[in-house]
Amino acid sequence: MEQVLHLFVMLFSVGLYAVAMIGGVLGSILATLAPFVLFMGLFLMGINQGQSRRKKRRELLVDQLGLVADRYGFSGILEGASVRLQERSTGSGKQRRYYTDFSARTGVSGLVLNSQSSFFAARDVTVGDPPFDETFRTYCGPEGLGWLGADVRYALRALRREGFVAHKDGVLTLILSGQSHSAEACERLLRLVAQVSVAMQQGGDLVQQVQDEPEANVRWRMLEALGQQDVVAAKIEARRLLQSDSDPTVRLQAALLLRHEAALLEGIRSDRADPTLRSAAASTLSGGARCVAVEALARDSMLWV
Repeated sequence: MEQVLHLFVMLFSVGLYAVAMIGGVLGSILATLAPFVLFMGLFLMGINQGQSRRKKRRELLVDQLGLVADRYGFSGILEGASVRLQERSTGSGKQRRYYTDFSARTGVSGLVLNSQSSFFAARDVTVGDPPFDETFRTYCGPEGLGWLGADVRYALRALRREGFVAHKDGVLTLILSGQSHSAEACERLLRLVAQVSVAMQQGGDLVQQVQDEPEANVRWRMLEALGQQDVVAAKIEARRLLQSDSDPTVRLQAALLLRHEAALLEGIRSDRADPTLRSAAASTLSGGARCVAVEALARDSMLWV
């Protein structure tokens, strides 16, 4: 029915304009009215299309996905996560901007993430995964790294390709500009946010994350964080990593936790180990061992004690 109405408005407007080009006085009047009628026809078509899109979105989200509609959006359970779709605006007049928020509750407190932006200060935490660190600003205590395993970091980067991503107060949010997203797009994005949220909820165990982490630069930082959270568990992991890990920086961090002098000197001598950690390790030594460490670092003009 809507398509028939749209076709009628278009044909009527074109016919009216054609008559206006032929007639006399009446033609002049019609020539004046024709552009207005054509504009109104197109305007009404746009409104009808927008209403049709909203109706379809409501039917999908409420009837098929079981979400609950309220004044501002939709909420409910999807993919095992508590989700919400909300439309909002900022500013006024010509400065008004419209946004759609796709959010899911993670329950992870103490972890704040923001897509990289000049509006935020330098990050509090370097996770150690360059693609992730280039994409997000991370603010958290030692326990926060436990929620950022390799799978979660990959999923968050994939989510960032869809729009602006933020995590605060236990809620993960994907923010898109505009409010005319199709029903299919809304379902896809809500499911994607929900899946990342569930993945984050399954993290939190730093010991397990240290054992599973494939990136050495992240692994040694997680071991360091574990040492600030649980010294006993950290030393157990440190003994294992000191014997089995192939990365010199990870072994050096393990040696720092264990205060293992021979392993510390070995790590300090390695130019493959993290420069900052080498200097920090040297500062913990004393006597002859410190002299040996200083001599080793002196060979590298980039380091100092």
